[in-house]
Parts: sequence; C-alpha cells; structure tokens
Amino acid sequence: MASLVRKVIKKLFGKYVNEKLPVRHVLFNLIVLIGMAGGTFSLLLSLIASLPIGHVLIVLTAEGILVVCFYVANYKNMLKQASVMICFLITAVLFPIMFFTGGGVHSGMPFWFVMGMIFTFLLIEEKIFYVLLALEAIVHTFCFVAAYYYPEAIIDIDTESGIYLDVWQCMMVLSLAIGIIIKFQVKIYNQAIMLNKKQNEQLEFAWEEAEKAKEDALNANQAKSNFLASMSHEIRTPINAILGMDEMILRECRDETICEYARHIQTAGGQLLSLINEILDFSKIESGKMEILNVKYELSSLIQDSYSMVAERAAKKNLDFKVDCDQNLPRCLRGDEVRMRQIIVNLLTNAVKYTMEGSVVLKVRGERRDEKTLFLTISVKDTGMGLQEDSRQRLFESFQRINEEKNYYIEGTGLGLAVVKQLLELMEGEIRVYSIYGEGSEFVVGVNQQVEDDTPIGDISKNYGQTQRKGKKYQPSFTAPDAKILIVDDVAMNLTVAKHMLKSLKVMTDTASSGEECLAMIQKNRYDIIFMDHMMPKMDGIETFRKMKEMPDSQNKDVPVIMLTANAINGMEKEYLAEGFKDYLFKPMRGSDLERIIQKYLPSDLLQPVSSEEKSDN
Repeated sequence: MASLVRKVIKKLFGKYVNEKLPVRHVLFNLIVLIGMAGGTFSLLLSLIASLPIGHVLIVLTAEGILVVCFYVANYKNMLKQASVMICFLITAVLFPIMFFTGGGVHSGMPFWFVMGMIFTFLLIEEKIFYVLLALEAIVHTFCFVAAYYYPEAIIDIDTESGIYLDVWQCMMVLSLAIGIIIKFQVKIYNQAIMLNKKQNEQLEFAWEEAEKAKEDALNANQAKSNFLASMSHEIRTPINAILGMDEMILRECRDETICEYARHIQTAGGQLLSLINEILDFSKIESGKMEILNVKYELSSLIQDSYSMVAERAAKKNLDFKVDCDQNLPRCLRGDEVRMRQIIVNLLTNAVKYTMEGSVVLKVRGERRDEKTLFLTISVKDTGMGLQEDSRQRLFESFQRINEEKNYYIEGTGLGLAVVKQLLELMEGEIRVYSIYGEGSEFVVGVNQQVEDDTPIGDISKNYGQTQRKGKKYQPSFTAPDAKILIVDDVAMNLTVAKHMLKSLKVMTDTASSGEECLAMIQKNRYDIIFMDHMMPKMDGIETFRKMKEMPDSQNKDVPVIMLTANAINGMEKEYLAEGFKDYLFKPMRGSDLERIIQKYLPSDLLQPVSSEEKSDN
C-alpha cells in the first residue's frame, strides 16, 4: 500500500520535486503543495464546523493565491516573485484577516502564522527577506495586541468542537509541513555528504597522481640541482678566502705594481663569485628551496645599495650612470629587499656589461593600487647594442647567452636574467623588454609592494654620482689610532667601503651585518662611535638602537650612535634625533663627511694631527 501511494505521488508531483530542479525550487514546491493540501483540508473542516462564510471565502482566496504562485514559479520561471507574493498576500494580509474572522488566539491561526514565518525563512533571500520578516513580525504582533485589548474585534468560532477541530487540523498541517521539510533537508544533506565524499576521493586520487608526477619531475632534475648546489658551495669557499687575502694585500701593500695585480685579482674574483652565486640561486629556485621574505625596508636604501654595487664598474667604462626616482614615492615599503636588490643589480650589471659608451639610467616609479599597495616599477635603460627579435624570445631561458659569437669577450653564465624572471614569478611580479638593435634596451620590472610609511622619499638623485667623481686625492686632517668604531650595515659592500674610508684615519674598526650581531658585539666591546644603518632585515637600526638602550649591563650606554641613511626627506633628522641618535650621515658616504662626523663626536684626547709624512703616504 505504501509503495503504491509513493508511486501515485511520484507520478502526480514528480515533475515538481525531482532532483533536476534547484534545491530552493523543490523546497518551494513542497511547501506550496503542503499549503494547498492543508488549505483544502481546512476548507472541508470549516464547512463541517459551520464556520462563517467570510472565513470560508478567505480560505478559498488563499488557495487561489497559492495556485497562481505555483503556476508562476513553475511555468513562468519566476520563483522569487512567487515567493514574495505568498509572503506578502497570504502571510502578511490574509492570515491577519483570518485571525480576526476565525477565532483569534482561540483557533488554529497561530499555527498558520508560524507556517508563514517558516516559509519566509526558507525561501526569501537578500534585502527583501528582512523587509518581509519585519512586516510579518509587526503585523502578527499587532493581531495579538489588538485581540488582547479589543476582544470584541474577534469573530469567535461558535462551538467548542469547532475550536478543537480548527486547532487540530492546523497543528496537523504544520507538523506535516515541518516534518516533510526536515526530511527533505536531511536527504539533501546526506546527498551532499555522499557527493562530497565522492569528490574528495576523486581529488585524492588526482592529488596522488599529481604528486607522483611532481616527484618524477623533481627526481629527473635532482641530479643537476644537487650538482649545481654542491659545486657552488665548494667553489665559493676558496673564492672567499682568495678575495679575503687579496683584500689584505690591497690594504697593506705599498708597491703600486703589486696593488695593481691585486686589484685585477679582486675584479676577476668578484666576477667569478657573482657567477657562482647566480648558479646557486638558480639551483635553489629549481629545487623549490628559494623563499620570498616579507620585511620592511627603506626604498632609498634599496636604490643606494643597488647603485653602489655597479657604479664603480660603470665609472671604469666612462658611462654616464644616472638615477631618476619619483620624489613622491613612499619612504618605506614591505617586501623582499634582498631579492629586489638582486634583481636591480642584475639588470644594472647587464646594462653596464653590454654598453660600450653612452649612459645607463635607473628609473624608479610607482602606481597606487589601493591604500596599502604600491605597484613599484623599476626600469634600467642603456645605450648598448640592443637586441634582435629572435634574441628577445630566448632572453629569459636558462644558460642562454645572446649573440654569443659577437659577445664572446663578455663574461657571464646566461643565468642572470633567468634568475631575475623566476624571482619575479615567485613575487608575482613581471618583467618587460623594449629594445632597438644597435640603439639600446630597456628592462622594466613591476611588482606589488606594501606601503609601510607614506612620507614622500624626496629628491634622492643629488646623493648619487659621488662614486664617479674625480679630483684631488682625499687627505685626512687627523688620525685616531686609539679610537674604536663599530659599523652596522647588512650590505657587505657598504661595510667594505666604510672600512676603507676609515683606514686613512687609523681607527680600529669592527663591523656587524645585522642588528642581532651588533647587540652581541656591544655586550663584549666598548666603542667610541657606532654607525648604524637604518633599514636592515629582521631588526632595523631604530629597533636595534632601542634594544641597546634597554641592555642593563651595556658598556655603550653613552656612546654616540650615528644613523646611516639614504633618506633625502626634509625633517628626517628630527625623527632620528628624537629617537636618541646623535647625528645622521647620508649614503653614499663621502670621506670628508665621515671625517667631519668622527671629528665632531670623538673625544678630543683621541684625535691626533696628521704629519706631513703621513699625508705624503696617503
């Protein structure tokens, strides 16, 4: 019997509750069909209970509205409009009328109010949901308040049996509706679980296949990556020793011929070390071990460091090396400063290598994407030999050197631009190339960086060009052999330059390449002056300075700390002085400025005049 009933129901209503329809549409049909059945049942009971004719007409009207809305939803494909019509016309209009004409609270009408609210919650969406829900709540509340204060406004059901019958039939219809809705929701939930389980199994299988393919690809490339990484480390160790000992020769030897030999060793060793570093970076990227860090850095410091690393090489070729930076760019950004510097230096080095005469221009611009995001654009333009069309297509491939027969004398592995492109991909950046063969090239890098300090960077161009100046040989005005100075900077070349500048003053110099290393050194040593770079990874100069002041047993509490900065912003000196720094020194540093600062803050008893013999030696 139950099976026969299910078949009949499926045949009659299967079109309206099948799985091909959207879930919300099926739910609408279920509720409306239950409402129509309940209305028909209520109509029969109203006739049996001899309820007033007005009540019967209202029930008929509600049935008619349900039929019309059912038609509109299923045959005109206007589900939203049909749902709103039911909520407004039946729940908010007819139900209150039935409440006053059909016995008020002493009838089954409160159950119909509940049914109307359930319909609204299940089928109405967006802003109209809140409007209709509020309207129903207000109208239903009004009905109860009016029935309480004005009971004469209610047309009561004449007989007690009629009251019982009306309450019973409303309770049964509501129970049936809620039960069917819950059953339907449980079925949908179980189907979703099964579907999700099946999809998870498929995804797991696809994931296993992808992992297997990835593992095969990694294994195929592992031997090459391991070899490159191993050889890079093995070769770099003796190169560092060679360069270190050669540096000692340059510092201590007075024979100009030997110094010239040593400078050639230094240049060649530096080039070789650069090549090895490119290979190591490439192997790290290929093996997936390269990580992009997100640290706060000073834009002017990034530009200054990049410029300094290439300026001497450009000067040796008599190239006009310029920096063009937008003065309104933010002072501090957040990103991977080390990799950004590597990208810029690589592009600048390439430009200088392939430019025989003319100029190399580093241009820095930015475009705001939102309040906290800046699309930083860095271009390197040269007047070199340029690129042919077929060369541009192979430009970023590994181990590719463009026009190698013509450029056989130019050193390089062909990895530099490949590393640049892969680093930019890791940072979700981009690189574009514009070139005219025989006239020059322009490489344009774009990458999103987060804005940390919106203060304009100012005119920093005036701080550049010092490296290429030619003129009278620098002569110190004093020496300080008993003075001890600490220089803190995360760029090794900056430390080397500073130490060379201080050599003529005969001061004892220690260096630290990070804030952490600086704190460790000041615990052990007493210094007369400390030069502190501002922007460093992990712990910047200001944070390091604050931690210095907090150290309980520091030997350097009263030591003057000088800020090293590439900032050209007006008013920055006030910020540094307010923090507690004694003074500041702009990068690129000049010997005369360094000497002035040291002479100003060293105790007078440590300063000694320079003899004529020492001047001639310098």
